[in-house]
Amino acid sequence: IEAARWLSDSGARHLVLASRSGIPTPSAKGVIDGLRERGVNVVVVDADVSTQAGVRDCLNAISDVPLIGIFHAAGIDLRKPVPETSYEDAERLLAAKVGGAWLLHEACEQTQLRFFVCFSSIAAVWGSAERSLYAAANSFLDAFVHYRRGIGLPALAVNFGPWKGAGMADEASLAELERIGNYGLAAEDALQRIAD
Repeated sequence: IEAARWLSDSGARHLVLASRSGIPTPSAKGVIDGLRERGVNVVVVDADVSTQAGVRDCLNAISDVPLIGIFHAAGIDLRKPVPETSYEDAERLLAAKVGGAWLLHEACEQTQLRFFVCFSSIAAVWGSAERSLYAAANSFLDAFVHYRRGIGLPALAVNFGPWKGAGMADEASLAELERIGNYGLAAEDALQRIAD
């Protein structure tokens, strides 16, 4: 939802927000209402981008304006030691980031996008304790971006560190990371990395 606010501040006037639940949290609903009050057309779609049907639902929600870009920020987290990790864990953890990125790519490969931004993680670069699957999913995004650029299509992956007040890192995770000098980013500072 922070990305939606940032995109609006950067000039976007039409946004399609996909969520597996389709139901914004109260804070997200407040942001969405605020964007609409500023004249931004915001459509919230109950869609899982790790499925072809979900991607189709997202694209069908774009009716009277051209699709010019994608922010792929889907993902879930799981802390579990490698020996305890199951095949089902791997399927679930890789679905949104890996499957979602590829399905969006396939569906939009012939679309003249200006940008395809993937929210990757610093975990893809240096790993993360008990988050091997999360690191692997983000490593895929980094490689995927190289692939898209290699075939002449726009793509960017940003290896974000933890966000404060937004994102997936809870207070305990933030405190653990701060002990090793990895301080959480404010959402607006993190998103500015995309523009830089």
